[in-house]
Amino acid sequence: MRKTSKKTKKLKKQQKIKAASTQNSLYYTALFEDGLMHVVDDIFSMTYTLGAINYTTAHVEKQKQVLSQYNKAINQLSEKEHFQLSLLVTKNPKGQYMQETAYPLQNDAGDELRNELNQIIETSYDAGRNNWNVERFITLSTHAENTRNAQKRLLNISDAFADELMAVKAPMEAQDGMQRLKTMNKILRPGKPLYGDYQDIERSKRTTKDLIAPNYLDFKKVGKIDFQMDDHFGQVLYLRDFPRNLSDNMCKELTEAEAEMVITIHATPYSIAKTAKKLREEATNLESDVIKREMKASERGYSTRHIARTIREHQEDLNEQIEFVEETGDKQQASTFLIYVWDESKEALYHQIDKVKAVGEKFGAVFEPLYLTQEEALNSSLPIGKNYLDYERTFMRDLITPNISINSPFTSQDVQHKGGTYYGTNQLSKNNILINRMGSEMKNANGGIMAVSGGGKSFAAKNEIIATRLRNPEAEIIILDMEREYIPLADPLDGEVVTVAPGSDTSINILELADAKYMEAGDSPVAIKSNFLISLISNLVGHITAGQRTKIDSVTQQTFREYATPTLQEWYKVLKKRHLRRCKRVDRCARTIYHWIFKYVCKRNQCECVKEFNYL
Repeated sequence: MRKTSKKTKKLKKQQKIKAASTQNSLYYTALFEDGLMHVVDDIFSMTYTLGAINYTTAHVEKQKQVLSQYNKAINQLSEKEHFQLSLLVTKNPKGQYMQETAYPLQNDAGDELRNELNQIIETSYDAGRNNWNVERFITLSTHAENTRNAQKRLLNISDAFADELMAVKAPMEAQDGMQRLKTMNKILRPGKPLYGDYQDIERSKRTTKDLIAPNYLDFKKVGKIDFQMDDHFGQVLYLRDFPRNLSDNMCKELTEAEAEMVITIHATPYSIAKTAKKLREEATNLESDVIKREMKASERGYSTRHIARTIREHQEDLNEQIEFVEETGDKQQASTFLIYVWDESKEALYHQIDKVKAVGEKFGAVFEPLYLTQEEALNSSLPIGKNYLDYERTFMRDLITPNISINSPFTSQDVQHKGGTYYGTNQLSKNNILINRMGSEMKNANGGIMAVSGGGKSFAAKNEIIATRLRNPEAEIIILDMEREYIPLADPLDGEVVTVAPGSDTSINILELADAKYMEAGDSPVAIKSNFLISLISNLVGHITAGQRTKIDSVTQQTFREYATPTLQEWYKVLKKRHLRRCKRVDRCARTIYHWIFKYVCKRNQCECVKEFNYL
C-alpha cells in the first residue's frame, strides 16, 4: 500500500509539472517541416494561405460566382474531413511600415525629393488603414492511419479545393512548417519575432511548441471568461445567436473594427444522407410539437393561430432547407464561429470586445464569451484544424453549406509590395498602393500609362521616373521627349541632357555594336544589327523579299569585315559597290535614310553618355 501511495503521489506531481508548462496548453502533437501537422490521435492537417481577390467592388454576378465556387469547395468535403477558416487581423506598427516602404536617404541632392515622398506615404498611412494587416488561411484536416496516408489524402483534398477557387482566380498556397509556426507565433506572441528553425529544434532536442509557446499563460482569472498571455489579455467569444438573414459583409466589417483578432469558422460536414435524415427528423419533431400546441389551444378555446411566431418561422425555415438540400445537394455542417480578441490591458481588451459586439448587433448576431473553456477556445482559434469545443452542443450550430460560405473571407485586393513605389490610395480599403515592378511579386517589369487627355499621364510618368531614380540610383533611365516637358527633372536627378535636333552637334551611329556585357551567351552582334536594318528598311519601303533580306544581311556582314567601326555611310558604300543593281528598293530606302537623316544616324557617335539618367 505504501509503494502504491508513493507512485500515486509521484504521478500527481508529474501531472502538476506538466500542466504548468505553457507548451502543454497547445493541443497538437507534432508539426513537421513540410507543413503537415499531427493534431491528435489519427487527425492530421495542413494550412493554406488564401490569396485576396476583388470581391467587394465586383458586380453582383461576379460576387455570386465567387460565393458559388467557395460554396462548392466547402461542400465537396466528406464527413471524414474538417474545414477551418482563419482571418488574422494584426497591427502594422508605423515604424515598421515606414521602414519597409520609405525611401532611404542617400546624403545626396535627391534627399529633398525623398523626404517629400516619405511625407506623402506617412500622411497616407495616418489617413488610411495601413496600420492593419488582414491575412486569410484555410486549414483542412482529415483522419489517417499514418503520415504517408495523411499526406496523400490532404493533397487530393486541397487540389480539389484549390481547383474550385481557381475558377474565380483565388490562389491557395500550402504553408510549410516554418510558415505555420510564424502564423501561430503572431497569435500566441503578438509583436514578437519567431527565433529559430527546424535545424535549431533538432540540435537542441526541442519541439516546435518551444518556439511559439508564450512564457506565461493564466486561464484561472477571476470570472473565468478571459486569460492572460505574457503581457497581453485575451478573450474568445462565440456566436451564440445567428442572424436570421446572414450577410457577406459581417466578416469584412469585423476585420475593419481596428482590433487585433482572429476570426475562426469551424465546419465538419455530415453526409448528404445524414443531412436529409437530420432535417426530416427535426421537421417531424417540430410538427409534433405544433400539433400538441394546436390541440392545447383548441381545448382551452383559443385559436390555433396564436401559436408562437418563432415556431412557425422555424417550421418554414426547415421546410425551405429540406427543399434546398434536395435540389442542390448541399450538406449540413457542424459549425462554430469564434472570435479571439487581445490587447495590452483588460480595459483596452473590453473596449475592443465592445467593438466586436457592436458589429455583431448591426447584423443581428450575438457574441458571448466562453465560460471555463477559454483554453480549449484558444486552441480552436489557432489554425490547427480541430474544433476543441465540439463536445458541447451549446457552441455548435448545424448549418447548411451556403450559411458557411456566405461569411466570405474575400473583400478587396490590396497591392503593398515591400520596397514598392507609391502609386496612390486604394479608394475602397484606404490603404496605400505600393508596387515593386522589379520584384518577384510581378511576372515582368513592363508597364504602360493610359488615360484621357488631362487625366494625369505626364504626372504619373514623372512620378514613376522620380520614384525609380530615388529608390535605385543605379537604374538606367532614358527619356525621349519631343515636347521638352521633362527637362526640369534632369538637374535634380543628376541627369544628362542629349540634344538631337537640327543645328546640334549630336549624332547617333545606328551601326554601333552593343557592349558585350549586355549580350546573351551565343549572340552575334553583327547578326543583331543585320536584323535591325532589315526591320528598319521593311518598315520604310513596305514588304521586302527573301532575296532582298539576304542581300541586306550580306552587305552588313561585308561592311563589318571591311570597317572596324562603320557607320551607315560605309554600309551604303558597300551596297553601291557590290549589290546596287540587284537591290534597287533597298537602295532607295538607304538613300532616303542617308540624305534625310544623314546628320543624325549616319555619323559616328558625337556624345558618350556616362550617366544612368539620359534625356534625349
